[in-house]
Amino acid sequence: MRGRLWSRFLLAWRVGLALALALVLAYAAWQYEIRRPALPPESAPATVVVPPGTSVAQIGRLLHERHVVRHPLVFRLLVLERGVASRLKAGEYRFAPEQSAED
Repeated sequence: MRGRLWSRFLLAWRVGLALALALVLAYAAWQYEIRRPALPPESAPATVVVPPGTSVAQIGRLLHERHVVRHPLVFRLLVLERGVASRLKAGEYRFAPEQSAED
């Protein structure tokens, strides 16, 4: 009985440790994606035209096509996290190579 209880305890501890490690790695990957510029430092600024009525997902794809963000989903999640979807506007935007998704 005691050996069985100990094995369950060890299994629960290992699962908990694996989950904690996965959360730390996910957080580190998120920070890396939003803080690191997607454009190479020597590249020219990127210009992106956002037409009226463009959704957040479409804006993410436009930014990805112009190499302003590495992953459109990261842009969408960042917009969702910050609650800024209603503040996104149509227009022409220029992005310097040193800008990150967070900027």
